[in-house]
Amino acid sequence: MDIQIIEKYIISYGLNVIIAIAIFIIGAVGLDVGLAFKNTLSNISARVMIIIFRPIQVGDFVEAGGTSGTVEMINYNLTLLKKLN
Repeated sequence: MDIQIIEKYIISYGLNVIIAIAIFIIGAVGLDVGLAFKNTLSNISARVMIIIFRPIQVGDFVEAGGTSGTVEMINYNLTLLKKLN
């Protein structure tokens, strides 16, 4: 009788270890993917915010990243500036 209880405990314990390892691996992969796409997701959210909230309009003068100019076009993929010379 005691051997059957021990066998059930070992089988149950082994299954729990396998599940814990699987959860750990899935979490590690999720963390790696999240860190890899951090900049990409940041850029996408910035684009969406520019389109939705419209902090700048066509014709506005802006200075960003050492570049200044007049906004010619705002699109999902880009914001076109006409530089002043």
